[in-house]
Amino acid sequence: MRSMTIFNYLLEATLFGSILILLICALRYFFRGKLGNRFIHIAWLLPALRIMIPASLPNPLMDQLRPTLSIDADARPVADQIRTRFIDTFVEQTAATSAINAETTSPIYNFAVQTHQGQTGKWVLVAYFIVMLVILLWFIYSHHHIRQQIMRNRVAEFEGETLDTYKQLLERYGVKQIPAYFVDRLPSACLVGALHPFIAIPQSTHQQHLPLMIAHVICHQKNHDGIWRLVGQVCCALQWFNPLVWMAAHTGRIDGELACDDRVTSKLADLDRLAYANALVSTSSAEAENSALKEKRLKERIGNVIRFPNVKRWTVVLTSIFAIAALIFTFATSESSALPTVDEIPTVSWVAALTNIPDAENAVAYARRFLESPFVDVSTDVMAFSAQKDGDQWIVKSTTPNRLLLRFSTDGHIYEYDLLSELDVVDLADYPSNRRRFSRSLTAYVQHFCDALLPHECNWSGVTTADANLSGQRLVKGELKEKSSGAVHSMIIQIEPSARVLSYHAYLPMEVTAE
Repeated sequence: MRSMTIFNYLLEATLFGSILILLICALRYFFRGKLGNRFIHIAWLLPALRIMIPASLPNPLMDQLRPTLSIDADARPVADQIRTRFIDTFVEQTAATSAINAETTSPIYNFAVQTHQGQTGKWVLVAYFIVMLVILLWFIYSHHHIRQQIMRNRVAEFEGETLDTYKQLLERYGVKQIPAYFVDRLPSACLVGALHPFIAIPQSTHQQHLPLMIAHVICHQKNHDGIWRLVGQVCCALQWFNPLVWMAAHTGRIDGELACDDRVTSKLADLDRLAYANALVSTSSAEAENSALKEKRLKERIGNVIRFPNVKRWTVVLTSIFAIAALIFTFATSESSALPTVDEIPTVSWVAALTNIPDAENAVAYARRFLESPFVDVSTDVMAFSAQKDGDQWIVKSTTPNRLLLRFSTDGHIYEYDLLSELDVVDLADYPSNRRRFSRSLTAYVQHFCDALLPHECNWSGVTTADANLSGQRLVKGELKEKSSGAVHSMIIQIEPSARVLSYHAYLPMEVTAE
């Protein structure tokens, strides 16, 4: 798996997860009274899903988002834009300081080049995973330590009248029975654990408040708050660098308390609601590990209990539809579709490169063999050629008209060829950018072409720069990037009515030069 695959997920999850968090904060602030605490609590699942699921759906809007000079098909448009703007910032900073440091290579420019070539990303990912692992281990240790401490301080299981009350409350709220204990030196009643939860009630709880406290913790179990807490911790570990995620995990726990208060009091009479508020006050002398019983939060909870809820069903339905649509849209981060497929991939029984070409006659023969290969598929029977040596390169032209067909080194490395005019095909330079992924079969086709005819360029990634239908011809202009050197090559491929490569041009790799 390439580092860009992980960056795609992290950048998209950070951006769209943060947007969802801010939207829920707005709903929480402006529409809590009409939506209710239970809806707000459930809504926190939306950013959690976006953060934890590394999925991507096709979206036509993304087709035009990819940067103009993008050369990495593994980078989805959002990540590609962020990476390109990041590199541009460092290059611009280099230009601004070049007058001061003109005789030495700029460290800022070096860093931009390393980022462009993917070297920086690998080290960033190593640091990211180290911090994530440390945070996960800390969460595991904290949970284990608290659980063991509570288990050591257990006094007794529920029995007698307390057990009967507990079972009646379980039946009232429709919750399966789980272990329940009185615990010494416990600040407040709480639900302990996610996979194997149990109820812990302080031994000092007043008998008058005991049923209401047990009911509150049962509602935590009904809400599966142990699992909610685990989900929040996973999100914090995955997005440890994002303060909005930590805020959302904390706020979600507060909303979990308010949702449990709503469940407990939803069927209580006014006097019983006041009794429950009184029980919250009497048990607020200390703060439970999984509760928000500080003074400010306590006032919020008591006000929530006393006020009769005024939830509007139509508001809940409309907001639910909007929220689900927003979640789906945040996953729509890929281009709309891949390019068409290639039905048949030809094979070549000879290797074009690494062949000694001593004279013009051999250069013309070499050019004929290349052009007649199944990947190029040009009949050379009626074509007249001339070959001219230029340094360590051969240039082969057709005599009518006199123009370049092929340029290659004396040992057979092909640098350029162009059949567009010969085949009466227009260039795609003026067509608007339409960057899309190669389909799997087109990727395999170009890879086989490179392996057979360009074996020195066999480790690459590709992205299209133009896609056009011209009088029954489907033409794609693409860019290939060598993963080892960073060199970029362009090519035009005819996909329909039959697949063949019409032009190819090799460019020099991005080099670090003195500023």
